[in-house]
Amino acid sequence: MKNFSLILLTLLLSSNLFSQTTDTLSLGKTGREFFIKGNQKYKASEYKSVFTNQEALAYMKKSRTNNAVSQVFGIMGGGLVGWGLASAISGKKTVQNGVVIKEQAKGGWGLVGAGVGLIGIAIPFAIGSSKNLKNAVKTQNEADRRGNESQKTHANRFYKLEIGGNGVGLSYNF
Repeated sequence: MKNFSLILLTLLLSSNLFSQTTDTLSLGKTGREFFIKGNQKYKASEYKSVFTNQEALAYMKKSRTNNAVSQVFGIMGGGLVGWGLASAISGKKTVQNGVVIKEQAKGGWGLVGAGVGLIGIAIPFAIGSSKNLKNAVKTQNEADRRGNESQKTHANRFYKLEIGGNGVGLSYNF
């Protein structure tokens, strides 16, 4: 009986701890679940309905701008690297008297270098986008927590006039 009650108490306590849902904002793993707040999942394009704090919204806008710039430079750099490698490896083939002569293509490695440079420009923008996104989520969670605490404290504080058998009293409840 002692073991049964101990197991029952442990199960009740663990189910109580793990069944709580929080209203904090977190980042999801996929594009369909980019933001998760409580049980609701939002896409990245729905950020205006997720972020209500102006400072968090500003961080989110910076993050989206940095992400767009990073993607533009990254795609251009990747294209130049791919094109440059393809032309540098393939080279030009000419046939003279039945013998294939392979000539080195000019400009192939230059395109690779330019592409690597553009990718190097994209990396700081991608890092900045990630930092601004994390700051936006952190700022929104702090604003929600401060808002919930102030609502709790203001909603639960009140004065009450109490009339008892021997007198009248004023109580302050919080």
